Amino acid sequence: MIITPSVLLAALSIINLNNLSYFQKTVLFILFIFIIAGLFIALFLLIRKRRNLNETIDLMDQEYNSIINEINYGVYMSPGDPDEHFTYVNKAMADLLGYENPEELLSCNMRKIFINPLELSNFLDEAQTVGYVKNKHLRLKLKDGSSVWVSHTARVIYDKKFQVKTIYGVVQDITDRRIVKQSFLRSYEKLEHVVEERTRELIEANEKLRKEIEEREIMERKLRYYATTDTMTGVFNRMTGLVFLENQVNIAKRNNTHIVVCFVDIDDLKFINDTYGHKEGDRLIIRVGEILKSVIRESDTICRMGGDEFLIIFPDCQIEQAVKIWERVEIQIKQYNKHTESKYPISFSHGFAEYNPDKNISVQDLIANSDKEMYKMKNIDKHTAIGNL
Repeated sequence: MIITPSVLLAALSIINLNNLSYFQKTVLFILFIFIIAGLFIALFLLIRKRRNLNETIDLMDQEYNSIINEINYGVYMSPGDPDEHFTYVNKAMADLLGYENPEELLSCNMRKIFINPLELSNFLDEAQTVGYVKNKHLRLKLKDGSSVWVSHTARVIYDKKFQVKTIYGVVQDITDRRIVKQSFLRSYEKLEHVVEERTRELIEANEKLRKEIEEREIMERKLRYYATTDTMTGVFNRMTGLVFLENQVNIAKRNNTHIVVCFVDIDDLKFINDTYGHKEGDRLIIRVGEILKSVIRESDTICRMGGDEFLIIFPDCQIEQAVKIWERVEIQIKQYNKHTESKYPISFSHGFAEYNPDKNISVQDLIANSDKEMYKMKNIDKHTAIGNL
C-alpha cells in the first residue's frame, strides 16, 4: 500500500493527540517528518526517471530520424485523408520529388504528388481493403511538374472504426530501371522483327533453293535421259547400250552365266525413205522400237545402234530362251502387218550371239558375231524371195 499525504492526514485525524504523552507526540512528529521526506524523495526520483525516459525517447527519435534520412528510399507518413498534409517525410523523399527539404514537402498532401487521380484512388482502395500495398508501380509528380516512376510499398494503421488512420509508405525511384526495361523491350521487339524478317527471308530463300534444286534435278534427269536415251524411240542409245552390255558381261563372268544378244536390222528402210519420205522412215523406226519393247522380258534391254539397227540384250539367258522370245516378236509383227493400213509391211532381219563364260570373248566380238548372223539371215531371206519369184 502506498502512503499518500491524504492517507496520512486521515490517520492523524483519527488519533487523539491530547491522550498522548510528550514522548509519544515527539516520536509521532519525527515519524511524520520522515514520511514527508520520503514522499519528496520518491517524487524527485519519479521526476528524474521520467526525464531520463523522455531523453531516451528523444535520443531514439533522433537516431530513428537519422537512420531514415540516411537511406536512399523515400519514406513518408500520411493521414488516411489524401487532402491532409504529410505528417512525416524523410530527406530522400524530398529529394526524390525535387523539394529542397522535408519541411517544404510537409506542406503537401498525397493528392498533390500523384500524377493520376485514378491511380491514387486505386492505391487507397487497395490499402483500405488489404491493409498494405506492395511494389506498386506508379508515377508521382515532381515539384517542377514532371513525373518519376516509383515502386510504392505501404502499410496501413486503422482506427477503432477500421478507417485508415495513418499510412506508412516507402517509395523507390525506378525510372532508370523502367527506361532500361522499356529499352530492352524495344530492342527485343526490334530483334523479334529482325528475326521474323530474317525467318521470312530464309523461308523464301529455302523455297527458292528448293525450286532451283527441283529444276536442277529435272534438268539432270533430262540430261541423263538425253545422254543415255535415243530420243526417237525411247530406248538406250548406242553408248549406253555398250556400257550396259559391258557390265552384264562382267556380271556373267562372276556368276558363270550366259548372255544372248540379238542384232536387229529393219528391212528396206532406204526404200521407204526414198519412196514415202524420211518422216515415214522415222515412224517405222519408232514403231519397230515399240514392238520390240512390248515383247521382251522386263530384265531385257534394247538399244538403238544407229539408223535402222537395234541390239537386244538378254541377261542370264541362252540361245534357246532367246529364240522363244523372238518367236513372240514375229507373232507381233504378223499381227501388226495383218491389221495395219500401212502401204508397206514391217520386216526386219535378226541374228543371235551367245556369251559363254568358258570362252574369253569381248563385247565387240559378241556384237560382231550377232551382226554376222543377222546378215546371214538377211541373205537367206533375199535368196528365198528371189527363188519364190
